[in-house]
Amino acid sequence: MIVSTLSTLLVLATISACGGEELVLRGSATGSPSAEPPETTLVLPAPGDTHGETLVDGWPVWIVRHFDGTASVLSAVAPHARSGATLFAADAVLVRWIPRTRRLLAEDVAYDEAGHVLGFASDDACDENCPGIAEPAPDVRDLDTFAFVVDDDRVTVGARVPAPAAVANSTWVEWDHAPHVTRELAVMRGEHEPAAPIAISDALAQPPGRYAVVTGSLVQSTLDEPRICIDAPHCAACDASSPRALGIAPVPVSARAVHAESGTLLVRREPEGLTVIATSIVGACGD
Repeated sequence: MIVSTLSTLLVLATISACGGEELVLRGSATGSPSAEPPETTLVLPAPGDTHGETLVDGWPVWIVRHFDGTASVLSAVAPHARSGATLFAADAVLVRWIPRTRRLLAEDVAYDEAGHVLGFASDDACDENCPGIAEPAPDVRDLDTFAFVVDDDRVTVGARVPAPAAVANSTWVEWDHAPHVTRELAVMRGEHEPAAPIAISDALAQPPGRYAVVTGSLVQSTLDEPRICIDAPHCAACDASSPRALGIAPVPVSARAVHAESGTLLVRREPEGLTVIATSIVGACGD
Protein backbone atom coordinates (compact mmCIF):
# COMPACT_ATOMS: atom_id res chain seq x y z
CA MET A 1 0.00 0.00 0.00
CA ILE A 2 2.79 2.40 0.86
CA VAL A 3 5.18 1.70 -1.99
CA SER A 4 4.45 0.48 -5.47
CA THR A 5 5.50 -3.02 -6.54
CA LEU A 6 8.16 -1.48 -8.74
CA SER A 7 9.57 0.56 -5.88
CA THR A 8 9.52 -2.43 -3.55
CA LEU A 9 11.39 -4.62 -6.01
CA LEU A 10 13.82 -1.79 -6.59
CA VAL A 11 15.10 -1.81 -3.03
CA LEU A 12 14.86 -5.42 -1.89
CA ALA A 13 18.46 -6.18 -2.75
CA THR A 14 21.74 -4.37 -3.21
CA ILE A 15 22.52 -4.17 -6.91
CA SER A 16 25.59 -2.58 -8.44
CA ALA A 17 25.10 -0.24 -11.36
CA CYS A 18 27.06 -0.61 -14.59
CA GLY A 19 30.77 -0.26 -14.06
CA GLY A 20 30.56 -1.63 -10.51
CA GLU A 21 29.39 1.61 -8.87
CA GLU A 22 27.07 0.92 -5.93
CA LEU A 23 24.25 3.45 -5.72
CA VAL A 24 22.08 4.31 -2.74
CA LEU A 25 19.25 6.65 -1.92
CA ARG A 26 21.22 8.81 0.48
CA GLY A 27 20.64 8.69 4.22
CA SER A 28 21.43 11.18 6.98
CA ALA A 29 22.67 11.32 10.57
CA THR A 30 20.22 11.61 13.47
CA GLY A 31 20.13 14.67 15.69
CA SER A 32 20.48 14.64 19.46
CA PRO A 33 17.44 13.44 21.47
CA SER A 34 15.53 16.03 23.47
CA ALA A 35 15.63 16.20 27.25
CA GLU A 36 12.59 15.17 29.32
CA PRO A 37 10.09 18.05 28.96
CA PRO A 38 8.54 19.88 31.91
CA GLU A 39 5.04 18.94 33.02
CA THR A 40 2.10 19.83 30.79
CA THR A 41 -1.37 20.70 32.10
CA LEU A 42 -4.27 19.97 29.74
CA VAL A 43 -8.06 19.74 29.79
CA LEU A 44 -9.34 16.35 31.00
CA PRO A 45 -11.86 14.90 28.52
CA ALA A 46 -15.36 13.98 29.68
CA PRO A 47 -15.99 10.27 30.40
CA GLY A 48 -16.08 8.43 27.08
CA ASP A 49 -14.19 11.15 25.16
CA THR A 50 -10.67 11.09 23.74
CA HIS A 51 -8.49 14.10 22.93
CA GLY A 52 -5.36 14.28 20.80
CA GLU A 53 -2.99 16.75 22.50
CA THR A 54 0.64 17.85 22.38
CA LEU A 55 2.97 18.24 25.35
CA VAL A 56 4.93 21.45 25.93
CA ASP A 57 7.76 20.13 23.74
CA GLY A 58 5.33 19.28 20.91
CA TRP A 59 5.23 15.48 21.45
CA PRO A 60 1.75 14.13 20.51
CA VAL A 61 -0.30 12.10 23.01
CA TRP A 62 -3.78 10.64 23.30
CA ILE A 63 -5.72 11.41 26.48
CA VAL A 64 -8.37 8.70 26.74
CA ARG A 65 -11.14 9.09 29.30
CA HIS A 66 -12.74 5.72 29.85
CA PHE A 67 -16.46 5.30 30.49
CA ASP A 68 -15.78 4.46 34.14
CA GLY A 69 -14.19 7.89 34.65
CA THR A 70 -10.56 6.70 34.76
CA ALA A 71 -8.05 7.97 32.21
CA SER A 72 -4.99 6.94 30.21
CA VAL A 73 -2.33 9.21 28.71
CA LEU A 74 -0.75 7.35 25.79
CA SER A 75 2.09 8.20 23.45
CA ALA A 76 0.81 8.82 19.92
CA VAL A 77 4.02 7.29 18.56
CA ALA A 78 4.53 3.53 18.23
CA PRO A 79 7.58 1.46 17.24
CA HIS A 80 7.75 0.46 13.58
CA ALA A 81 8.47 -3.03 12.25
CA ARG A 82 9.99 -2.81 8.79
CA SER A 83 8.76 -4.94 5.92
CA GLY A 84 8.80 -4.75 2.14
CA ALA A 85 5.63 -2.66 2.33
CA THR A 86 6.93 -0.13 4.85
CA LEU A 87 10.60 0.06 3.91
CA PHE A 88 10.61 3.84 3.53
CA ALA A 89 8.77 4.60 6.78
CA ALA A 90 10.63 5.99 9.79
CA ASP A 91 11.59 3.87 12.80
CA ALA A 92 8.27 4.83 14.44
CA VAL A 93 4.75 5.60 13.23
CA LEU A 94 1.98 7.92 14.36
CA VAL A 95 -0.96 6.36 16.21
CA ARG A 96 -4.50 7.09 14.99
CA TRP A 97 -7.76 6.93 17.01
CA ILE A 98 -10.79 5.05 15.65
CA PRO A 99 -13.82 6.38 17.59
CA ARG A 100 -16.34 3.77 16.39
CA THR A 101 -14.40 0.90 17.91
CA ARG A 102 -12.50 2.90 20.56
CA ARG A 103 -9.27 1.46 19.25
CA LEU A 104 -5.88 2.93 18.42
CA LEU A 105 -4.12 1.99 15.19
CA ALA A 106 -0.43 2.21 14.23
CA GLU A 107 0.10 0.92 10.70
CA ASP A 108 -1.88 -2.33 11.06
CA VAL A 109 -1.31 -2.93 14.77
CA ALA A 110 -4.47 -2.34 16.82
CA TYR A 111 -4.47 -1.36 20.52
CA ASP A 112 -7.32 -1.08 22.98
CA GLU A 113 -8.16 2.26 24.59
CA ALA A 114 -5.66 1.60 27.39
CA GLY A 115 -2.81 1.11 24.88
CA HIS A 116 -2.61 -2.70 25.14
CA VAL A 117 -1.89 -4.60 21.91
CA LEU A 118 -4.92 -6.42 20.49
CA GLY A 119 -3.26 -7.85 17.37
CA PHE A 120 -2.71 -7.17 13.69
CA ALA A 121 -5.76 -5.53 12.15
CA SER A 122 -7.33 -5.95 8.73
CA ASP A 123 -9.67 -3.76 6.69
CA ASP A 124 -10.81 -6.71 4.54
CA ALA A 125 -14.56 -7.38 4.69
CA CYS A 126 -15.08 -4.49 7.05
CA ASP A 127 -18.31 -3.96 8.95
CA GLU A 128 -19.21 -1.40 11.61
CA ASN A 129 -16.42 -2.82 13.79
CA CYS A 130 -13.69 -2.18 11.24
CA PRO A 131 -10.82 -2.69 11.51
CA GLY A 132 -11.10 -6.26 12.73
CA ILE A 133 -8.31 -8.24 14.38
CA ALA A 134 -6.87 -10.67 11.85
CA GLU A 135 -4.11 -12.35 13.90
CA PRO A 136 -2.28 -11.96 17.21
CA ALA A 137 0.82 -9.77 17.50
CA PRO A 138 2.89 -11.43 20.24
CA ASP A 139 6.12 -9.59 19.40
CA VAL A 140 4.62 -6.08 19.54
CA ARG A 141 4.78 -4.18 22.84
CA ASP A 142 2.08 -1.92 24.25
CA LEU A 143 2.10 1.84 23.74
CA ASP A 144 4.23 3.96 26.05
CA THR A 145 2.25 5.85 28.67
CA PHE A 146 2.83 9.02 30.68
CA ALA A 147 2.54 9.59 34.40
CA PHE A 148 -0.22 12.05 35.20
CA VAL A 149 -2.23 13.64 38.00
CA VAL A 150 -5.90 14.60 37.70
CA ASP A 151 -7.16 17.74 39.45
CA ASP A 152 -10.88 18.33 38.84
CA ASP A 153 -11.19 18.98 35.08
CA ARG A 154 -7.43 19.23 34.40
CA VAL A 155 -4.74 16.61 33.89
CA THR A 156 -1.05 17.32 34.49
CA VAL A 157 1.17 15.06 32.39
CA GLY A 158 4.64 14.17 33.63
CA ALA A 159 7.37 11.74 32.61
CA ARG A 160 7.08 9.07 29.95
CA VAL A 161 6.69 5.50 31.20
CA PRO A 162 8.11 3.13 28.55
CA ALA A 163 6.08 -0.01 27.95
CA PRO A 164 7.78 -3.27 28.88
CA ALA A 165 9.22 -5.38 26.10
CA ALA A 166 6.82 -7.87 24.55
CA VAL A 167 7.20 -11.42 25.79
CA ALA A 168 6.28 -13.88 23.06
CA ASN A 169 4.76 -17.13 24.25
CA SER A 170 6.51 -20.26 23.04
CA THR A 171 3.88 -21.83 20.81
CA TRP A 172 4.02 -24.41 18.06
CA VAL A 173 3.50 -23.08 14.53
CA GLU A 174 3.42 -24.85 11.18
CA TRP A 175 6.84 -25.08 9.55
CA ASP A 176 5.68 -23.02 6.56
CA HIS A 177 3.97 -20.33 8.64
CA ALA A 178 4.64 -17.03 6.81
CA PRO A 179 5.83 -14.07 8.91
CA HIS A 180 3.52 -11.10 9.13
CA VAL A 181 4.20 -8.35 6.59
CA THR A 182 3.57 -4.99 8.25
CA ARG A 183 1.46 -2.59 6.21
CA GLU A 184 -0.38 0.65 6.79
CA LEU A 185 -4.15 0.38 6.60
CA ALA A 186 -6.20 2.82 4.58
CA VAL A 187 -7.71 5.82 6.35
CA MET A 188 -10.83 4.73 8.26
CA ARG A 189 -14.08 6.64 8.28
CA GLY A 190 -14.17 9.04 11.22
CA GLU A 191 -10.60 8.34 12.38
CA HIS A 192 -8.51 11.06 14.01
CA GLU A 193 -4.83 11.99 13.84
CA PRO A 194 -3.19 12.88 17.18
CA ALA A 195 -2.39 16.50 16.27
CA ALA A 196 -3.23 19.02 13.57
CA PRO A 197 -0.24 19.50 11.24
CA ILE A 198 1.53 22.85 11.06
CA ALA A 199 3.42 24.31 8.10
CA ILE A 200 6.97 23.12 7.51
CA SER A 201 8.12 26.75 7.71
CA ASP A 202 6.52 27.00 11.17
CA ALA A 203 8.31 23.83 12.27
CA LEU A 204 11.59 25.39 11.14
CA ALA A 205 10.80 28.48 13.23
CA GLN A 206 10.58 26.36 16.40
CA PRO A 207 13.52 26.26 18.85
CA PRO A 208 15.87 23.25 18.60
CA GLY A 209 14.53 20.17 20.38
CA ARG A 210 10.85 20.96 19.81
CA TYR A 211 8.63 18.43 18.04
CA ALA A 212 5.99 19.22 15.42
CA VAL A 213 3.56 17.34 13.18
CA VAL A 214 3.79 18.43 9.54
CA THR A 215 2.57 17.23 6.16
CA GLY A 216 4.88 16.99 3.20
CA SER A 217 7.01 14.70 1.09
CA LEU A 218 10.06 12.88 2.40
CA VAL A 219 12.38 12.73 -0.60
CA GLN A 220 15.50 10.58 -0.95
CA SER A 221 17.82 10.73 -3.94
CA THR A 222 21.04 9.17 -5.15
CA LEU A 223 22.23 12.70 -5.97
CA ASP A 224 21.20 14.78 -2.96
CA GLU A 225 20.80 14.39 0.79
CA PRO A 226 17.26 13.59 2.06
CA ARG A 227 14.93 16.55 2.36
CA ILE A 228 11.35 17.35 3.40
CA CYS A 229 9.37 19.15 0.70
CA ILE A 230 6.00 20.84 0.79
CA ASP A 231 5.27 18.92 -2.39
CA ALA A 232 7.24 16.69 -4.72
CA PRO A 233 5.18 16.20 -7.90
CA HIS A 234 6.15 13.17 -9.97
CA CYS A 235 8.90 12.46 -7.46
CA ALA A 236 10.88 15.48 -8.55
CA ALA A 237 13.84 16.36 -6.37
CA CYS A 238 13.28 18.92 -3.62
CA ASP A 239 14.15 22.55 -4.04
CA ALA A 240 17.53 23.29 -2.47
CA SER A 241 15.82 25.52 0.11
CA SER A 242 13.80 22.59 1.50
CA PRO A 243 15.01 21.50 4.97
CA ARG A 244 17.34 18.57 5.42
CA ALA A 245 15.64 15.39 6.68
CA LEU A 246 17.78 13.85 9.43
CA GLY A 247 17.56 10.29 10.76
CA ILE A 248 16.95 8.69 7.35
CA ALA A 249 18.54 5.32 6.54
CA PRO A 250 20.22 4.86 3.14
CA VAL A 251 18.59 2.41 0.73
CA PRO A 252 20.56 0.54 -2.01
CA VAL A 253 19.15 0.92 -5.54
CA SER A 254 20.06 -0.30 -9.01
CA ALA A 255 20.19 3.07 -10.79
CA ARG A 256 20.15 6.78 -10.11
CA ALA A 257 16.73 7.52 -8.66
CA VAL A 258 14.48 9.76 -6.59
CA HIS A 259 11.91 8.31 -4.18
CA ALA A 260 9.22 10.39 -2.43
CA GLU A 261 6.83 9.45 0.38
CA SER A 262 4.03 11.92 1.08
CA GLY A 263 2.06 12.04 4.31
CA THR A 264 2.09 13.18 7.94
CA LEU A 265 5.44 13.36 9.71
CA LEU A 266 6.47 13.92 13.31
CA VAL A 267 9.71 15.90 13.22
CA ARG A 268 12.11 17.42 15.75
CA ARG A 269 13.77 20.75 15.06
CA GLU A 270 17.54 20.61 14.85
CA PRO A 271 20.05 23.34 13.98
CA GLU A 272 20.82 21.40 10.76
CA GLY A 273 17.22 20.66 9.72
CA LEU A 274 14.37 18.38 10.86
CA THR A 275 14.84 14.88 12.33
CA VAL A 276 12.07 12.55 11.16
CA ILE A 277 10.76 10.74 14.24
CA ALA A 278 7.59 9.05 12.97
CA THR A 279 5.54 8.84 9.80
CA SER A 280 2.01 8.18 8.66
CA ILE A 281 2.43 7.73 4.93
CA VAL A 282 -0.46 8.18 2.49
CA GLY A 283 1.27 7.86 -0.89
CA ALA A 284 4.51 7.06 -2.65
CA CYS A 285 6.20 7.21 -6.02
CA GLY A 286 9.59 6.40 -7.43
CA ASP A 287 11.68 6.98 -10.53
